[in-house]
Amino acid sequence: MRVALSHQPPSNLQAAGPPIQYWQSNATNPCAAHPKWRPDSAVREKYDLTGRVVVVTGASSGIGRAVAAALEAEGATVLGTSRTPAHPLLRLDMADPASVASFAASVAAHPAVVARGGIDALVNNAGRTVLGSPGPPPSILNYTSWVDGLRAGIQTNYVGTVRVTNALWPLLESRSKHGGDGYARVVTTVSPLAWATGGGFEPYLFGYTASQRALLGYCNNLRAAATTVGSKVALSTLAPMATATALATGRRPIFLQPTTLGGDAAGDPAFQAFIDAYRAALTDGADPATIAAAYVQILKEDKPVANAAVGSPGVADTIAPQQASPPFASVLTAEALSVSAFVPVPPKPAVAIITGLPDKVAAGGDDGGGRRRLMSTLKDDAEGWVAHHRTPCTPLPLFYPTRPSKKEADPAFTANLTGMVAVVTGASGRKGVGGSLADALTAAGVTVIGTSRTPAAYAEDLPYDLTTLDMAHQASVDAFGVYLSTHPAVIARGGVDFAVLNAGRFALGSPGPPPLLDEGLYYESIDAALATNYLGPLRVVATVWPFLEARAAAAGSSGGGGGGPPPPPAGRLIFTASASAYATGGGDPLSYFYWAYAASKRASLSYYDALRE
Repeated sequence: MRVALSHQPPSNLQAAGPPIQYWQSNATNPCAAHPKWRPDSAVREKYDLTGRVVVVTGASSGIGRAVAAALEAEGATVLGTSRTPAHPLLRLDMADPASVASFAASVAAHPAVVARGGIDALVNNAGRTVLGSPGPPPSILNYTSWVDGLRAGIQTNYVGTVRVTNALWPLLESRSKHGGDGYARVVTTVSPLAWATGGGFEPYLFGYTASQRALLGYCNNLRAAATTVGSKVALSTLAPMATATALATGRRPIFLQPTTLGGDAAGDPAFQAFIDAYRAALTDGADPATIAAAYVQILKEDKPVANAAVGSPGVADTIAPQQASPPFASVLTAEALSVSAFVPVPPKPAVAIITGLPDKVAAGGDDGGGRRRLMSTLKDDAEGWVAHHRTPCTPLPLFYPTRPSKKEADPAFTANLTGMVAVVTGASGRKGVGGSLADALTAAGVTVIGTSRTPAAYAEDLPYDLTTLDMAHQASVDAFGVYLSTHPAVIARGGVDFAVLNAGRFALGSPGPPPLLDEGLYYESIDAALATNYLGPLRVVATVWPFLEARAAAAGSSGGGGGGPPPPPAGRLIFTASASAYATGGGDPLSYFYWAYAASKRASLSYYDALRE
C-alpha cells in the first residue's frame, strides 16, 4: 500500500471530517515537538556503529528483527529480546517487573557488555497492540477482562518501557561517560497514533492509542529531564507508518472483546470487519527492512532528532530531498492508518460525550473559571468541546463559555437546569473545580450527588450529598453504583441527567534519570495515576451509564423543568481533561515533573474521544 502524501486527504477520506489543518510548529502549539522524517539524505551521519553494543527489545519478528539485522550488518553487537525467546534472544516480558529485573541482570553480565563497559544504545521496540471497543458499556460483554486487557496494554507498552529504560540506564551512562566519544542513545518506537487524541481515528484502537500517547509523553519528558541534569544520553522516538508485521496476527494482540482461538471476533461483525481491515493494512505495509534504515540513521546522527517518523517507499518517493519535515497530518489520515474507512460505523449512543478543559486551579482557591466553563457545556445544545478542525492532536478544544460574564448573569442560564439530577465526582468541599461546580449546580436547582475518596474529612455543611468513591478500586465503584440505585432523587427522577467525571489524582516527580528516583515510590505513583485517572473513569462510566441512558430515553430532547430556553438534553457525560493531555511532553523545562499525571490524562483523553466516536 502506498501512503498518499498531499495537500488534501485521499479521496476516500474526504467525508471523514473537516479539511485537514496541517501541522504548525510554533511556540503556542502544544504539539510543537513535531516529528521529522527519517531517513533523510541531508542528515549528517557522524558515528560508526562498528563494535558498539545495542539492545533491541521485541527482536523476534517485524520491525525489531529487521532493526537487529540492520545493526549487525553495520558491525554492531546486538542483544535482542522476546517474550518467548529462542537462542540467541534474551527473555523479556515487559509487563512483568521480575522479568525486567532478571533481563537487566543478564544484560549487565553479558560478556560483550562487560568488555564494552556498558551498552551504547537501547532500542525500545517491544509492545503489543490492543484491540477492542471503548463501549458504550452495554456492548462490553466481559467487563472484568475488558479492564484487565486495558491494564495489560498500558503496563506493557508504557510502564514496561519505563522499567526497561530505567533498568538499563546505568549501562548507558557508563558508556557515555567512559566510552571516549560520549555516545549513548535511546530510540523508542511509538505508534503514529501517539500523535492523536483518539477522536477521528478508529475507536477499536483506543486502548493501543492510550498506551502510545502515554509512552510518547514519557519519552519527551525524560529527554527534558536528562538534558536538565547534564546527561549525555540522547533520546529519540520513531513512529513507523503501516509496516508489514505480525502485530495483529492471530492471538498476538491484547483483545478487549471475545475472540476465537484464531483471533477472530466472536459474534461481532463490526469488530471482525475492523480486524480484517487492520490486518490487511499491515499486510500491505512497508517492508520492515525499509523501516529499519530510519533507526540506523538516528543511531548514526550527529545530533539525533527528538521525534521522527518513517514511511513506506511510496512516501519517500513523494518527498523532495530537501523537505525533511512534510505535513505529518496528511500521513496520519492516509489509507495506511485510517482503516476505519472500511469499517461499518456503529450507531451513536444516546448519551452525549463532552470533554471539558477547565481553567488552571489556583492553589487553595475557588476555581470559578473552571466551574463556569463546565456549567456552559451543560447549557449548550451542541457537544461543547467538539473537533472543530483536525490536526494530529485533534480534537482541539473550543473555549467555553464564549461570553462568561453575560451567561453568568443570565437567569435562564441556570433556570433550565432546575429539577435535574447530577453526579459530580471529586466534589470535596467548595474549593476546586468539582466542589465549586457542585455548589453552583445546587444553587441552580440541581440535585447533586458528589463524591470524594474521604468524604468524612470535609466537615463543612455542604448543600449537596457527598458520598464515598475511590475510582482506583472496583469494590468502591460497585458500592457507589448501589448507592445511586437506592438514592431517592435518582429513583424519583428515573435516572441521572448528567455526570461530571472530575475526580483525579496528581502525581509529581522527575521521570528520571534513575539515580534521582526512589524506585518503590516512583512506580507506585505511576500506577496510582493510571488507576485513578485512566482506568478509574472507565469503571465509573460503566456504572453511571445505565442511569444516563434511562434519563435520555425517558426525556428525549427535553430533559428539565423551569422556564426560559429549552433545557439541554438529558443524558450527558462530561469529563474534566487537562491541558497536558493535548501536549506531547517535554516542551517546558519544568513540565516534566508532572509527567506521570500528564501520561495518565493523555491516555484517558484517548478513551473519552474514542467513546464519543
